[in-house]
Amino acid sequence: MAHGEGALNASVVAVELVQSGGIAGLDMTATLRLADLAAADADRTRGLVEQVLAEPEPPQPRTAGYDEREYELTVSCTGAPDRRIHTRDGALTPAQRALIGELRPHLHPS
Repeated sequence: MAHGEGALNASVVAVELVQSGGIAGLDMTATLRLADLAAADADRTRGLVEQVLAEPEPPQPRTAGYDEREYELTVSCTGAPDRRIHTRDGALTPAQRALIGELRPHLHPS
């Protein structure tokens, strides 16, 4: 099932973020394994993932801004193939922005 084709059938196990671009152009990565989070944090993150995967993909701006960041979100679920979402500043949905906000404190250089 691709981005925007409905809710999850399998349990979310982990979410990975790769952030690139920006003024420094540094690639940063973060991975959250839901089993490592407190129950409330895992539930909030799972809810954000489900929102992101259920919404239609917004149109991407035609040209990237000078210092825009690009994002690749990868969602790993039990018994299902990984799902990837590519987006960038200027095209983020509110759910994508919230999910990236959850992952940002965990970013480290690639």
